[in-house]
Amino acid sequence: MLEMSIYHKASAESVDSIFTDGLRCSRRGPGHDEPRVRRTNDVLDDLRPDHLRLQGLDRNACTYCYLVVDGLVFDVESGRLVPERDWLTRVGGASGAVALRLAVDPAVGYVSDLEVYDELAARIDDASDRTVHKLAQRYWERVVALPDLCRHYRRSHHALVRRAEAPAGLPSRLERVEVLLTADVPPDRIAPAS
Repeated sequence: MLEMSIYHKASAESVDSIFTDGLRCSRRGPGHDEPRVRRTNDVLDDLRPDHLRLQGLDRNACTYCYLVVDGLVFDVESGRLVPERDWLTRVGGASGAVALRLAVDPAVGYVSDLEVYDELAARIDDASDRTVHKLAQRYWERVVALPDLCRHYRRSHHALVRRAEAPAGLPSRLERVEVLLTADVPPDRIAPAS
């Protein structure tokens, strides 16, 4: 079973309200209002499969987080696996950012493949509708529920690799992932990273 932790990066100004009110899925993080990101998220949500819609997965109403496996953080910005201590030091030194450790029910979390997301975002304004639909379908096919990730994957070098006995429908390899939480995180499940 894959052991994991989850971090959320927040601005220093928002930390007091997070510790009081928790993390709300409706909060929008930095970059979310950038036009290309907003359009990509809207297209993905419009083309989201019904079974994920019913689970509450919505790119415009989720909390984005960082996955930690074997003491290594899947760093969304660099696309690399970074030692947890180095990542925490870098976040703490970044412009007003604070890393928060979350204790969440895996049933409300998913990981998505940022390589496919970025490909769609890069092509969203000039690709044909058919290409956009195909990329969106590929994105959603590569989304893995956290319980499935824990049960069916292992870390191998800089990637998460599907175990041999796992269902064949799961992606065989995930290299650059982010965590999407579909439920609010109450304040008692949030702690400053140490």
